[in-house]
Amino acid sequence: MPHNFYLHSALVKSRKVDRSKHQEIKEANMYYTIESGIALFISFLINLFVVTVFAEGLYGRSNSYVNGICHDKNIPSHGVFPNNSDSVDGDLYKGGIYLGCKYGSAALYIWSIGILAAGQSSTMTGTYAGQFAMEVSASSFH
Repeated sequence: MPHNFYLHSALVKSRKVDRSKHQEIKEANMYYTIESGIALFISFLINLFVVTVFAEGLYGRSNSYVNGICHDKNIPSHGVFPNNSDSVDGDLYKGGIYLGCKYGSAALYIWSIGILAAGQSSTMTGTYAGQFAMEVSASSFH
């Protein structure tokens, strides 16, 4: 997301590097590139795993198939997956219910905590990026 790049750039800019020495700038850029690459790769892997699990579990499946899995695990789907032959129309909520039905109620709670943490992380990142943007714009007037 763009605000993540902006925030990371602001954090990198705030680090103390002697900008008069070419070698220090080159070394700092190398470490910043490695740091960014690792963070982006980990984010990519997490997103890949989420999409893969849901694609394997929900693609081409009918509501009655998933409803049957929920019934077998005694997890009430409460009409999320009606007992009909329509294809599953997946979203984050239905994905969480599916995880609970397929892997047990612990997976449902882990998913909900993960979604909450992702929302909080996104909120904090946006706030920090906005804070840095305000600092940059305020310092340009001095």
